Amino acid sequence: IRFCRKFVDGGGLSSFCSNPSYQLSLSASFHDFTLINIRQFQSVHSLSLRDCEGVADVSGLGSVQTLNLSRCKGVVDVSALGSVHTLDLCHCGGVVDVSALGSVHTLNLSCTGVVEVSALGSVHSLNLSRTGVVDVSALGSVHTLDLCHCGGVVDVSALGSIHTLNLSWC
Repeated sequence: IRFCRKFVDGGGLSSFCSNPSYQLSLSASFHDFTLINIRQFQSVHSLSLRDCEGVADVSGLGSVQTLNLSRCKGVVDVSALGSVHTLDLCHCGGVVDVSALGSVHTLNLSCTGVVEVSALGSVHSLNLSRTGVVDVSALGSVHTLDLCHCGGVVDVSALGSIHTLNLSWC
């Protein structure tokens, strides 16, 4: 359901969303999420709400396995998303506190307001490009780490065992 700005769910999506093997993309579709009960998507395996500016409360989406919230400018509180396997929060500028996301496998925090990342040492693949991150000493166990355009990062001595490390433009 892409670019269907006037789409109104008459209840039909709830039966679709009850099948956990489904993938659903509402990318750039909805700007007024007051018309949609976002919790009905909690059983969907893969959900993309990319560019849906009206999305703010994502607390009911913690059981989605792959969740794309990139460019959802209203998203601030991501504390309920620690069980998501793959989480994309790129360009979610209001996201600052990511302390609950240490169990996420693949996490994209590029272009966010994130500065404190000490809780993310168990993340397998972590994108922190274009963030204000300075201290990366807790990230030595990360497998793949992208710090591209992180000019504040100076000391990378703790990152010697990282399999793939991008320090371009640092």
